Parts: sequence; structure tokens; C-alpha cells
Amino acid sequence: MRLSTPWRLGAVLALALLAAPTWAQDYTRAPMATPGYTDISTTGTRVLSSEADTGTSIQYAFAEVAPGFSFPFFGVNRSIVRIASDGFVSFSPLTTSTAGNPTTVSVSTPNDFVAAFWDDLDDNIGTGPSREKIYYRYDSANSRFIVQWTNAYRFGLLTTDYSFQTHLLANGNVELHYGTMTDSQLASATAGVENSTGTVGGFLFAQAAAGVNAASNTSFLFTYVAPTAVPATCGTVNTPATVAGASRLTWPGVAAANDYVVRIGTTSGG
Repeated sequence: MRLSTPWRLGAVLALALLAAPTWAQDYTRAPMATPGYTDISTTGTRVLSSEADTGTSIQYAFAEVAPGFSFPFFGVNRSIVRIASDGFVSFSPLTTSTAGNPTTVSVSTPNDFVAAFWDDLDDNIGTGPSREKIYYRYDSANSRFIVQWTNAYRFGLLTTDYSFQTHLLANGNVELHYGTMTDSQLASATAGVENSTGTVGGFLFAQAAAGVNAASNTSFLFTYVAPTAVPATCGTVNTPATVAGASRLTWPGVAAANDYVVRIGTTSGG
């Protein structure tokens, strides 16, 4: 803090530092040592199957399901998961096309998502029910909700073949698991998380913008980082009788934060 005008205080200057309620919450991202893709096609519940079984294409479709527990995404409990055919889940209503996957965190909708492999995915054109099937399962024994996209492919590229999963853990963490991923341009998709306002989040890759991609038999962990509390009052500092312009006051024990409110007064009640 800088004081731009002279202050003449004959007593101790008391500073009360208050954290404003605008703490950024985020997820750290790291590869998992052991790949965790385990097929749930025989144990899970299938969604978005009506068009898939007729051999037509599902585009921009989603299904709303309950995960079996309140999932704390960015610290906010969510009880509904929207599973999109384009390779991601959202916790907010989907009202626009999802074919264009994002390249960076943005306020543009859709927001509020976990993307395992968000791309312009198709499923079944001319090939019958052997192509993309989407399943979900609540694994109560391991406190997680699993969504699996099976044998999806990118629009117009029938030679591509993707099987992958999103795991939502009861503690707020997220796991992305990749099974067989057949494509020479895997990083054209987007994988990552973004909060409900499109202001905080992070991607593993986004249209080849990052150095990793969804290679077969790989897994990644997104660990939720909760906000750190700051004491309402951080103490007092003794000042000289005159605090000239551009003088700097410091005080101990204050963690970093986005915004502060500083209250200035004297021990004599000023």
C-alpha cells in the first residue's frame, strides 16, 4: 500500500485488512501414473440412444441426468449433469450449438463444463448402431460419477475412433480417462474445465494449443483448489509521526488475495 499524501499521526496506525469475496478457485492439472479407463458399456445406463439406433447422426444433443450426489464444481454443489454428444458435460443449460469447441477460457457460452474430448463429434452416419454410444454410471463404492463416450468420431472422418470417460469425484476432483483414441490430430479437440462465468478454468489441450493430447491409454487428474481464508484483521503496524508520500507500510501474516479493503485509524480511536 502506498500513501500518496503526508500523514501526521502521533499514535499507532491500525490497519485492518479484509479480504473481498472474490477469491479465484481453480483446478490443478497433472497426468495420472496409472491409466484408469475401464469400460462401463455393460454396467452403465445408455443415453441419447434413439437417433443412434436408427443409424442417423446425433449433433448438438445432450441428456440431463442426476449424478447420485452433489458434485462440488468450483466449490458450488451441482445435482444435475448435462451430457453432451460432443464430448463434454455441463452443469448449466445448453442452449447453443456445441460443435465449436473453445480454444481458451471465455465468457462465451457454453460455460460451466468439464470437457474430456470436446469436438464436432458425429456418431453413426450410415454405419448403424456400431458407432458412438454414450453411457453413465454412479459408482457408489468409489464415490464417483462416470460418463463414457464409446466409438465416437469427428464430423466427416469415419476413420477416427474415440472412446473416453469423464469421472466426477465426490470431493470435487475430476479425472479424464482415454481408452482407444484413433486419429492423427487428437489435439484438435478441447479438454479441460471452466467455471459458470467463463472467467476461471484451464485446459489440457485446446485445438493443438497445448503440448499434450488425448493419447490412447492415458489419464489426467484435475484437483480442486479451494479458496484460502484470510483473517479479518491482520494486526497493527507502528508508524513514524510523519508518513511521507510514497511511503510503504507492511504487515505480517497476510496471504495473497485478489482484493483487499484497508481500514486506517489510530489506537486513540481515530
